[in-house]
Amino acid sequence: MDAYIKFKENVTEDDSYNLKQLADLIQEDCDLSVNLEKQDAKPGVKDGGLAIGIAIASFPLTAIQTLISVLQYWQSKPPKYSLYLIIDNHPPLLIDNLSIEEMKFNVISQLQAQSDFKHINIQISRNR
Repeated sequence: MDAYIKFKENVTEDDSYNLKQLADLIQEDCDLSVNLEKQDAKPGVKDGGLAIGIAIASFPLTAIQTLISVLQYWQSKPPKYSLYLIIDNHPPLLIDNLSIEEMKFNVISQLQAQSDFKHINIQISRNR
C-alpha cells in the first residue's frame, strides 16, 4: 500500500517547513522511507521549492498505528492543523478526534478487513 500526505490548500513557506518536520518525524519514529514532493523552485531561490507533499511507498499495515500517533503528535503543535485520513474511496476520518481505541476500531479494523486497499491519503488543512 502507498500513503500520501498533502495540504488541501496552497502551501506557504511555514507549511512547507512543517511538512518537512513531519517527514523527519515519520522517518525517525515510524522507520519508513519518505519522499518529499516539491514545487518547482522560483527563479533565484536556492532551496529548490516548497515541499507540497510526502509520499510513502510500500507502507506496511503494521505501521498505521505508529503513523497516526505521529500525525496526532505533529498536528497538536503550533500552528494547528486538522488531518483527514482517506482510505481508497471511503469517507474521510478526522484524525484529530480519534482516541487510540477509536483509531484501532475505525482505522485498523477497516484496513484489516479489506485486504485489497491500495492507497491511504492524508489531507492537511490549516486551522484558522
